[in-house]
Amino acid sequence: MSDAYLKIPILLLAVTLVLGSCGGSTVVISGDVDTPETAYARGLQLLDAGDLERARASFEHARELDADYAAALEGLSRVAHAEGNTNEAIRHIQTAKITDGKYAPAWIFTGILYNSVNRHKDALMEYQEALNRDPDDLWTVITYYEMARTYERMDRPRDAYNAFAEVLKRDALHMPSRAGQERVRGDLPPGFFNPFRD
Repeated sequence: MSDAYLKIPILLLAVTLVLGSCGGSTVVISGDVDTPETAYARGLQLLDAGDLERARASFEHARELDADYAAALEGLSRVAHAEGNTNEAIRHIQTAKITDGKYAPAWIFTGILYNSVNRHKDALMEYQEALNRDPDDLWTVITYYEMARTYERMDRPRDAYNAFAEVLKRDALHMPSRAGQERVRGDLPPGFFNPFRD
């Protein structure tokens, strides 16, 4: 028997082992997915980690991929705010509102900006506008939570408790809202839990 005949079964065995070890459903995709959404998500992660320069670069990259992507402008506003650059933060968030009037987080973050300078009534107006611009209720949990925290800052425990309750209607496991209700419970007026109250 020649060497050529011996090589064929060895080659077939090697191919079988390689294919068998991969499995029939194994799919390998090379390369990164580069979309405005992934760049924005990466920017948020970097912002949370305190890496402001790289966060800014990710948000700017999201804008390069889609100049009308309002979330990227909101991200840039968050970076500017974290740096203490209020004017730039306002400029970015206002541009985000103009770019996409239905992007509720632009109004939510404007409320956060107002709260940072103790303009709580203005913050509440922004949160209400966020609710108005969010017909699918995608952002209501965070909006009501920010409203509740604002009412707490204003020493309005009844409104804070009710806003925390709105969060819990939508997300029963939202622990910060449960903790918030416990915080304000002692400041509620007598009879607040009376089922016949106005």
